Amino acid sequence: MSLCWHDFSLCPGIGNLLWVVAWFWLVADSPHQHKHISEKERLYITSSIGKGGIKKNGVLTAMPYICQFFMAIVVGQVADRIRERRLLSTKNVRKLFQSIAFVGVGAFVCGMGQMDCEQRYAAVAMLCLGFILLSANTAGYCPNHLDLAPRWVHF
Repeated sequence: MSLCWHDFSLCPGIGNLLWVVAWFWLVADSPHQHKHISEKERLYITSSIGKGGIKKNGVLTAMPYICQFFMAIVVGQVADRIRERRLLSTKNVRKLFQSIAFVGVGAFVCGMGQMDCEQRYAAVAMLCLGFILLSANTAGYCPNHLDLAPRWVHF
C-alpha cells in the first residue's frame, strides 16, 4: 500500500486543533486572568504597562509600522531609479535590497533586545530604524514574483 498526498490532508487540521487547545490553555485576556504566571510576573507586567499609559504605549507600538509604510514608498522609487539608469540588473537590485532588509532589521532588533523597560523610547527608535530598513524588502523579495511571472505566461 502506498501513501498519497491526500492521506496527509488531516495533518493541518490536527495541527490547528492542537494549537487551539494550547492557546486556550496558555493565553489569557489580561495578566490578572492568567492562570500560569506568578504574582511577581503579574505585577511586573502591569507596572510596565502602567508607566506609559495604554494610549502612549499604543502610539509607541504603531510607530515602527508607520515608519515602514512611508519608507516602503521611498525604497520602491529608489530601486526603480537604479534599474532605470541600469546601475544594477534587476536581479542584483532585488538581492541588494533584500540583504539590506534582513541585515538591517536583524542588527537593530539584536540591539533592541539589550534594553530594558526604562529605555523604551530608545528601543522604539531602534525598532523604527529596523523597520525602515526592513521596508527594503518591498524592492527585494516582494516584487520578485512579478519579475518571474511574464516568463511563464503562455497564451
